[in-house]
Amino acid sequence: MPKYGDERWCEEVLKELRENGLSVLEDVIQAEECDTYRQQYHTWVTTLREDGEWPKSKRSLIQHYRVGHLEATWAVRLKTKPVFAKLWGTNKLLSSIDAVAIGRPPEGGEEEFHTPDCYQWLHLDQSAKRVGLHAYQGSVQLEDTAEDDWCFVAMPTSVTYFDEFCRTFPHGPTLQTNNDFYRLKAKEVEWYKSKGCEIKRIAAPKGSMILWDSRTVHANAPPMKNRNNPGRWRYVVFVAMAPAIWASAEDMQVKKRAYKELRMTQHWPAQGVNYFQDLNYAGCKVMKTHSKLGRSEEVRLLAGDLEYDFNDGEPNGPEWRPQWNLPA
Repeated sequence: MPKYGDERWCEEVLKELRENGLSVLEDVIQAEECDTYRQQYHTWVTTLREDGEWPKSKRSLIQHYRVGHLEATWAVRLKTKPVFAKLWGTNKLLSSIDAVAIGRPPEGGEEEFHTPDCYQWLHLDQSAKRVGLHAYQGSVQLEDTAEDDWCFVAMPTSVTYFDEFCRTFPHGPTLQTNNDFYRLKAKEVEWYKSKGCEIKRIAAPKGSMILWDSRTVHANAPPMKNRNNPGRWRYVVFVAMAPAIWASAEDMQVKKRAYKELRMTQHWPAQGVNYFQDLNYAGCKVMKTHSKLGRSEEVRLLAGDLEYDFNDGEPNGPEWRPQWNLPA
């Protein structure tokens, strides 16, 4: 498992991303900082709704309530920026304003334990209209995660079969043209298994970052019964960053609006950007204005509210651009 700061960490991560479609990078955030952020999220989620109810979530993912604009969320993203900068070869990056996962322990009776059908949420975050590499997604672990806890699930090496999958099942991911999300059918999961891709629960220590190629089959899964650490919560911040120069004028307009209106976006940071519609936040203590950190120049550049100078002589990223397979 590569460690951030080691001499060859970037080379190792890129190799694992090419071959397996995912990599776990340790020591992105210090444990003490994780504890601070985790406590901030716990306070936020337990005081958000005036009626005391749990906020709307899906498999621990919270994609609303402006959680992506919280100071803690931007603080975590900024910790990951040097990682993405090294992977892409540029500091001129755009960031998603993505979900946060807060999973309660099922031992308390408020969540379900893992069952075999939990893997029915295996999905792809990239459709056939995107050719080749388009994004590295990330999840930052603010708590230790063992294989029997709330955890990330993936089918390693599935990234290498993405093109073949799209040809074999042409009416699958090609139909998902709005947000690229495609949930696999049982026969499609079996197809990947026939290629030697097995479903694997991914353990990751506190402060680590799981990175994956958007062509990798993945999901998350709730804790197993009789796990070794009963009562352990899930605290994860999702983030994806990509070279800002990839974004079109239309993408930048979407990002500016998402920032100004405190909207949450899907995982694409630079191309094909979409944001979620707000819920009715009556009875919820959602933030009304950006935090001090959220108003900083660095955050505004990452969010797309400010624009980079691509003619300043500093690297803008890879020479290649993501390719598309769009109807004529």
